[in-house]
Amino acid sequence: KGSTFFYDSSGKILGAITSEDIEYNGIRFRKGQVRFHEVGLSVGSLVADQIINGIKYKPDGIGPFFSKDGNVENATLAEDTEIVGILYKGGTQIMFHPATGHVYMGHLAKDATVHGRNYKAGNVVWFNVDGSLQIQ
Repeated sequence: KGSTFFYDSSGKILGAITSEDIEYNGIRFRKGQVRFHEVGLSVGSLVADQIINGIKYKPDGIGPFFSKDGNVENATLAEDTEIVGILYKGGTQIMFHPATGHVYMGHLAKDATVHGRNYKAGNVVWFNVDGSLQIQ
């Protein structure tokens, strides 16, 4: 009650401005704007720190944005998080390739050697869709 919904010309939902917090696929979203793509929610603001697919994300910052398969594409980490042996810094943006789920971009939480290259804490590392390192 009190929410406004937006639809395309075929009747599919595009988004909503909700009057209260909502839960969608077990994830709690803050009242306000949420958007959908053809098969599910594409973006909303989290109510609090939440674990989605094993990773804790924070409510303030970027996203979370979701791919069409429901996986996180872009969000803000709530804490330092290790993914495939690399520690990414909490409070920073992390991006994933929608096709593979591999990390696309992340900020290092500590000095690290990534695919044979040395990086300092705070550096951003970028990866190709196959998980190989993009050389910037």
